[in-house]
Amino acid sequence: KDIQEGRCNAKSIVCVVMDEAHRATGEHANAVLVRMIREAGAKFRLVGLSATPGTDIKSIQAILNTLHISKIECRTEDDPIVK
Repeated sequence: KDIQEGRCNAKSIVCVVMDEAHRATGEHANAVLVRMIREAGAKFRLVGLSATPGTDIKSIQAILNTLHISKIECRTEDDPIVK
């Protein structure tokens, strides 16, 4: 809402950290936010976090497309870095 009402210049945003990134579909606020920042011409990075990214490749790919994500890192409870 701050971008829409002119309190924040979307072009000045350089980093977005998004929890629950798997919700960024359709007109969800996270999807709209990324769209507005991109349309403003900002050069930014996005870190999207999700414990439940999706149940199949198609749903995960839809989120990647919406958020323009080009790199994924996945961790499970068996990864040494998680323990």
